[in-house]
Amino acid sequence: AGAREFSTQPAVQDLIKRFWEGHKVVAAMCASTTALKAARIGHGMEATSYPSFKDELSDYYDYQESDVVVD
Repeated sequence: AGAREFSTQPAVQDLIKRFWEGHKVVAAMCASTTALKAARIGHGMEATSYPSFKDELSDYYDYQESDVVVD
């Protein structure tokens, strides 16, 4: 439940959206890319995550099997 529970928390969603809308740097690591997807941030952009989340994220992002992605 960890990453999925974290991703849907209203405070997390609000913070992510405020940064995105304020044109600030938004970054994710490990499974936190799921929080960006839940906030509807970066549709179609390149993204990566912990490998077990690939299927969940591939429909929303241009998923890359890389250690680091910058888009």
